[in-house]
Amino acid sequence: MWPRRSHYLAPLSSLISKNVKWNWSDKCQKAFTQIKSIIAKETLLAYPDFSKPFEIHTDASKVQLGAVISQEGNPIAFYTRKLNPAQTRYTTTERELLSIVECFKEFRNILLGQQLIVHTNHQNLTYKTFNSDRVMRWRLYIEEYAPDLRYIEGKKNKVADALSRLPLMENPDTAKPQDAYYTFTECLGASSEQEDFDYHPLNYKQLDKAQQLDPQLRKILQMNNTQYYLKDFHGGGKQWSLVCYKDKIVVPKLLQKHIINWYHTTLCHPGMNRTEETIGQHLWWPDMRKQITQYVKACPTCQKNKRKKKKYGHLPPKEAECIPWDKLCIDLIGPYKIRRKGKKDLICRCVTMIDPATGWFEIKEYDNKRSITVANIAEQEWFCRYPWPTQVTFDRGSEFIFKDFQQMIKEDYGIKPKPITV
Repeated sequence: MWPRRSHYLAPLSSLISKNVKWNWSDKCQKAFTQIKSIIAKETLLAYPDFSKPFEIHTDASKVQLGAVISQEGNPIAFYTRKLNPAQTRYTTTERELLSIVECFKEFRNILLGQQLIVHTNHQNLTYKTFNSDRVMRWRLYIEEYAPDLRYIEGKKNKVADALSRLPLMENPDTAKPQDAYYTFTECLGASSEQEDFDYHPLNYKQLDKAQQLDPQLRKILQMNNTQYYLKDFHGGGKQWSLVCYKDKIVVPKLLQKHIINWYHTTLCHPGMNRTEETIGQHLWWPDMRKQITQYVKACPTCQKNKRKKKKYGHLPPKEAECIPWDKLCIDLIGPYKIRRKGKKDLICRCVTMIDPATGWFEIKEYDNKRSITVANIAEQEWFCRYPWPTQVTFDRGSEFIFKDFQQMIKEDYGIKPKPITV
């Protein structure tokens, strides 16, 4: 329900003049009707109908992916994503296939199990050719959805093509200066009369004021230290005499933390060496390396995104045992001390044997860990009572790898030993 015209237009009449009579002409009515018509024709997303096939149009440029899901010409969902630096180096086939894979992953809850018709303007995807392992893996992934890949001319794939080439908005916080050829002194001079700098956090005025307020610098200059000297700089229509050390401007203690923070943030949180080398091109102060190291180690962003040097692999998948009495696992447990109130403590040392298929186990106490002792227990408690296994699994303890136990299972019973890795 549209509000009345007076709700829209009464405030406008008061802004013009209270003495002017309001006049709603046919031209105004025509314009108002046209506005409502344009808004009503605005593209709206439709609900998916799972009794009908889904049509997916995909495309990829050198920087972005684009896709649209529709039914009978009505859009259901749009998808677009920027490529990371590694993905921008993919081949055309890989980028085009990636747009299909990412669209399937994003809308898996809608597309999985449905009839899918995928339109792509890259004809190679319709062939059963795999020119790389990456393409093969992705083709195997999308086979779960059983899509019907069809070639479409690029001029007919307008929506997906537009989504893959949307203009990228530059973040004003990380935007670089338009002119990348400013020298360090030009950057300082350009902001010498500004408190809110764009290219560099310092200017000559700030440096001069901070150096004059630094008591340590004043003391050094009074001592006539030859390593420290005054050097003239021009910026903002003025001449500034700043304290330098080996052709580098000395940064007073008041500005040191601010300098490290600006460089480290602007360079997207590099390591200690890169931060120090960048600052050290034109600036210097005592113990600069130490302060930069402390700052980088305490940076929350660096700690959250720090790469782990040590990586751990996955455990091998466990095989399901389904043949009874085919394998035997044997091990030692203990010694365990069992405390009894008012009585002597009991010491428990046992040999454990288990069939992994049935779960049947035997436990027998042992007096010593000699190989002959363990071999006798295994023979009496298992081999003489149950069907012989084809292999025995054990660890690399001395009681299992010594001659007596090995001779018993291999020569006497013809069983394959299978020691586990360390």
